[in-house]
Amino acid sequence: MEEGEVLTIDKKNGYILLERKQEEYLTKIEMCYWNESDKKHKLFAVSITSFVNGKYSAGQYDGLSFYRYNNASKTMSLTHDVGFDVAIGTSDGAQISYSLPRTGKDIIATMWYENKTKKKTIRWKGRKFN
Repeated sequence: MEEGEVLTIDKKNGYILLERKQEEYLTKIEMCYWNESDKKHKLFAVSITSFVNGKYSAGQYDGLSFYRYNNASKTMSLTHDVGFDVAIGTSDGAQISYSLPRTGKDIIATMWYENKTKKKTIRWKGRKFN
């Protein structure tokens, strides 16, 4: 680990967070997974968020990605079939960041406007989100 890096591994909850801080810049890389209701797959997510002086500032690699893991074949592939469209912005100009759950099952989407934020809960339904 380099100076300014903090790694949190929560094996029990299937969650990892890497925080990298350099002066006024902070990058968070979160990873977690959900067991799917068919008991044959896991849904794995990676969320990258960048902040400058505590305010979200989307970087080149920021966003949310999903992968479906097949327990039988032990393979993982990129998927977009998760029940909602992952967006990086809204039609009214907000940028969107995603926080993955360390406990619980739901993702929190934060819409970052110039002078305020709004949060939306994206609920896990066993195979997809609502």
